[in-house]
Amino acid sequence: MPDTNQKPLQEQLKEVGAQIEQELKRAVKIIDEQVVPEVQEQGAKALRDASERLSKLAEHLDSLRQKPPGPTS
Repeated sequence: MPDTNQKPLQEQLKEVGAQIEQELKRAVKIIDEQVVPEVQEQGAKALRDASERLSKLAEHLDSLRQKPPGPTS
């Protein structure tokens, strides 16, 4: 015997869809508030580190260019 208290399938799907939408909004909010700033901070740090290393490499290349070539054996 069918349960007369059971909601129609269309209504159940609508409720599930609304719950999914709420969870997605919550996930986007978490990403925007927590993940994005952390990624930006880490990305900026990585760029600063890379910049420092590239600067040191450029200095090294400049110093090699300024040295006279040594005798070849």
